Parts: sequence; structure tokens; C-alpha cells
Amino acid sequence: MDNKILNLFALAKELHLPPAWLKEQAINGKIPCLKVGRRLRFSRVAVEKALSSLASPPPQPTPLEGAGR
Repeated sequence: MDNKILNLFALAKELHLPPAWLKEQAINGKIPCLKVGRRLRFSRVAVEKALSSLASPPPQPTPLEGAGR
């Protein structure tokens, strides 16, 4: 995978995510970014790793009440 450095809109386009959501995540420290002046730059590889760690695991099935009676 190519570790490109992207601006916010290029990253949003490649990941099919809203730019506003990506910016919010970057400002809140949820995804890594580099601030160059007033602009944000992103490593696609680093952002994908961060996003995969943000993904919640699937819910575990719970036993049904009264099951096994």
C-alpha cells in the first residue's frame, strides 16, 4: 500500500467519508494528522490503522432469558 500524504478532501474522497467528519476526528485526536499552518495533512496508512482501531467489535450474543428451562 502506498503511504501517501493527503489533504483533507483527497483523503475524504479516497476513503469515501465526509470531510467534516474526518476533520472532527483529527481535531479530537482520534485520527493522526499533521497541521501545516492552518491546513491538515494525513498519512492514509496511519489514518486507516486509526480508523480500524475505532471500529467497535460486533456485539456478543447474550443468552436468552428462560432458555434451557
